[in-house]
Amino acid sequence: MKRNNLFLLMAFAISLLAGCVKDEKVEVTPIPVVSDAAVINEVYSRGTPDAPDWVEIYNNSDNQVDISGYKIYDSGGESGAKPKKEFPAGSVIAARGFLVIVVDDGTESGFGISSTGEELWLANANGEVVDNINVSAMDETQSFGCYPDGSENLQLLNTITRGTSNSPGIAPEKIKINELYSKGDDTNPDWVEVYNAGTTDVDLGTYKIYDNGGHEGTKPKLQFTTGTILTPGSFLVIVVDGAGESNFGLSGNGETIWLEKGDGTLADSVIFPALEDGQSYGRYPDGTNNWQILYVPTPGAANDNTAPPSEIIIKMNEIFSKGTDTDPDWIEIYNGSTVDVDLSGYKIYDSGAQSGSKPKKEIPAGTIIPAGGFYVIVTDDPGESGFGLSSNGEEVWLEDANSTLIDDVTFPAMVDGQSYGRKPDGSDTFFTFTEITRGTSNNNAATLPKNR
Repeated sequence: MKRNNLFLLMAFAISLLAGCVKDEKVEVTPIPVVSDAAVINEVYSRGTPDAPDWVEIYNNSDNQVDISGYKIYDSGGESGAKPKKEFPAGSVIAARGFLVIVVDDGTESGFGISSTGEELWLANANGEVVDNINVSAMDETQSFGCYPDGSENLQLLNTITRGTSNSPGIAPEKIKINELYSKGDDTNPDWVEVYNAGTTDVDLGTYKIYDNGGHEGTKPKLQFTTGTILTPGSFLVIVVDGAGESNFGLSGNGETIWLEKGDGTLADSVIFPALEDGQSYGRYPDGTNNWQILYVPTPGAANDNTAPPSEIIIKMNEIFSKGTDTDPDWIEIYNGSTVDVDLSGYKIYDSGAQSGSKPKKEIPAGTIIPAGGFYVIVTDDPGESGFGLSSNGEEVWLEDANSTLIDDVTFPAMVDGQSYGRKPDGSDTFFTFTEITRGTSNNNAATLPKNR
């Protein structure tokens, strides 16, 4: 409701009562006030010829607004006795910015603001009233306006702040829902993180958070703990899926949640989608309007938009067991992932290391295998972990740097000029190759026919 609508409602009520007493039908048509970002923020009526009366307009939004063609006027313009004062082309106000127009300028549309108080109107370029206020009387050292800027609270201002904030020490609260997690369990329940995107400390003790149940009134809203102070740039995580009457679980299929200030006004709301295990939903960067699925939940810390982890697919792809002193036995490893993989610390071994009778052969630090690429490790070397591959066939194993087994292959006996591997690369189909493709793709290599 705009600031003068209260007076209109009172007038309507009085007129209605009068109509009831007289048994007459009374029709009152209040002036409609259209919602708009531009508001009358400060008025000065004690002007002089050298410093005439003025009105300050405030952009009560986070986006630039153009008020070219808007009109400001008093009762003369309202009644049609004189033209309304129009804002010139190019009247653009920055987000949360100010624009001052001198109204007592001596032109046909100019008007002086009564020092004893009067009513002012602001209309948009379509002629729709977007704001109107009743200005009170003021002294030469005072102005009249919103405190804080753009609010419904109008009062005499003992410090005139033409073109600047009426409330430089009062920054608006900017508490936002910043991240949420809906895939909770008994040990890690659903939670919502809020973030202070403003510049002042905020007492969250009267804030409430709720889902559809609290919104519809079928259950109480979940209130933050009394005395909870959130400093600028800080995060607070509230567990919502508890045992209390006001607690609520976040739907795994997605839903809407709301954050409410202590005065009952809405601070924030978000409609979140269905999430999978290991995912959260949040703003990136923190506090902005950019919402996205996050693959690294960060409760109580800055949000992380690291790309979703790619599945790591590392396979032993080709095996050569008919080595010689100049061309020893080797195993080729294939990276079937879509990202490069660091093989540092990976280990490859045969039955000797499997039984613990010798060490496992470790791939050197700094060994990077590109996505879709190949790496060949010679196994039959003179090192303590070296091992020759049996020409009669045997089993070999591959484990990652965490000692987790990721592949094992049992290969058959081979003769000179043969290798054994997967075709296509990385698949579960093995062939004996009559064309050795060390360090390159097996996909087009000649093979022995498969046994039927």
